Amino acid sequence: RGSVQQDVLRLGENFTHKQSQPEVSVDLRAPGTATTVTPGVRKYIFTEGKGRKTPPADSKCFVHWTLRLVDDASGKVIDTTLGEEGEKAPIEVTQPERSDGGPMTRGLIDGIYSMTKWERCAFYVTPEQGYGEDGHLSFPSVPPNASLVYSVMLYGWIANPKEKRRTEMMYEERLEAANRRREWGKDELEQERYWQAWVYFNMGLSYLDDEFMFQLEEKERKQANKIRHPMLLYGSSCLSRLKVHNRALKLAKQVTFEDPDNGKAWYRLAKGYRLKGETDLALKAIEKAMRREPNSQALKDELAKIKDLKAKNLFAGTPARLFTRNTPFLLPSVSNSLRIKLLVQEQLERRSEVIGNSERQRALTAFVVVRFLLCCRESPLPGRLGEG
Repeated sequence: RGSVQQDVLRLGENFTHKQSQPEVSVDLRAPGTATTVTPGVRKYIFTEGKGRKTPPADSKCFVHWTLRLVDDASGKVIDTTLGEEGEKAPIEVTQPERSDGGPMTRGLIDGIYSMTKWERCAFYVTPEQGYGEDGHLSFPSVPPNASLVYSVMLYGWIANPKEKRRTEMMYEERLEAANRRREWGKDELEQERYWQAWVYFNMGLSYLDDEFMFQLEEKERKQANKIRHPMLLYGSSCLSRLKVHNRALKLAKQVTFEDPDNGKAWYRLAKGYRLKGETDLALKAIEKAMRREPNSQALKDELAKIKDLKAKNLFAGTPARLFTRNTPFLLPSVSNSLRIKLLVQEQLERRSEVIGNSERQRALTAFVVVRFLLCCRESPLPGRLGEG
């Protein structure tokens, strides 16, 4: 690989969601700049991590990885923890146990425990540190004596963990683990590190997944949702800021479906639609939010933003040549005056509903109507108002 990627912790607004996941375009042959972790395991760093600390031997690590075969020229991924659309939360790895994601090789374990927080890298593993002479028959399917390349991202770890493995936790323990990750996510969100916050919220949600929630009694489900619903909305907020709009809307919709009286969920849905540019759906959502929390200033501010955006989009496609300094303002002929009067009245009423009645907004309404009149010079008037 020709160059090391920019540190994801410094990307700011230029960050892309894919950079919160393991690197996908890894050279199948280990580059010369790779360093040795242990005999049979070489490492190439794509993104430097935070600090120099690496996980202690007894810690629980949170990671994602993809696996490919060095000798497969197609570069096909034969194992991944990300899910089909990269939606899964990081899995938990302990040493020397197996992870929640299935069997792990010694080379991958050694590699993970050599990483720093938020580091993205590739590990090139020899057969001796991989699946050996026998390979692996079940998923992942690995032939005998295969050299492996893992693409890995380490999101963090818990040193000396008191937590059990997720599959061994009881109800109260799952809630505690989920809430702990929610607090980690809130800390990152306060620092405006949105993708790091989303990673933690997603990890927390993995403890309260649909399968787990389905097994609960009504009282237990309500208690779990006191943690789960805020995480869904926090996660929606993070993803909206990362411009992963469809996923952000999906999380907010889930809360409105499960708790229709949740004003914050409708607010989050409205804001998500606005950021995506869907102002009609945003207006419907914010109206539902305001019916539930009529005195909220945040909702009033969001409504104003939605209306401003809708007003700006009314004539977004008007040709620029109609608004040059030298463009004469010529009204259509007097014979069309009745039709013009009716059309202007119709447009004024429509846009006043959208824009509002403040002094500034009335001025904007007048400007919109003037632009409409200019458009009449270039386009035929609607036939439903007659000919002439």
